Amino acid sequence: MPTAQPAQRPDTALAMAPATGPATPVAKALETLARGVALVEAVHARPVSAEVAAARTGCRFYTRFLANTLREYDRFLSLIAEAVAAVEAPGHDARALARLRNTRLKLVRLAALRPQAAALPDGDFALVGACGRLIACLHHCGGRVHDAALWDDLAIAGGRRGGAGGFLTIDPATLGSIGRAHLAIARRLAAG
Repeated sequence: MPTAQPAQRPDTALAMAPATGPATPVAKALETLARGVALVEAVHARPVSAEVAAARTGCRFYTRFLANTLREYDRFLSLIAEAVAAVEAPGHDARALARLRNTRLKLVRLAALRPQAAALPDGDFALVGACGRLIACLHHCGGRVHDAALWDDLAIAGGRRGGAGGFLTIDPATLGSIGRAHLAIARRLAAG
């Protein structure tokens, strides 16, 4: 007796569709990042009530979700940087680059490895650094702001200051904006 396949939600169909054959590691990572951004935007496209939005502020589970989402964006950008370095600077120390956990520093190191490539704008480095600090705040501090400079980081990432009791609040539009910015940076890296 055949088993019924679970129905796929239409908002996740694009992100869950099978990959369509890019051959290079850079192209695969770019496609995965693009699909991830599309999935997050589709999930957050649904309107939520004011009560739900208010309940998210300071909620440990939601802040972890935000941190993990931002961390995934950051991780794929990091993998793309490693893949680009493998292609364009084959003599570099790949292990040393892979050990770098700070994606902003990895992008700086990549820029030094490929001086012939078009330089990333300074705003890209600032955005990636700001997102790294936001991830740390969301993950380790539950989104509670202990340093006023985090409000500047939120502004760099495209968010607005808000939230009760000094908590970071990253609305769906900001989350989508950060994902699209990471995707744009990754495309600029891949284009050389």
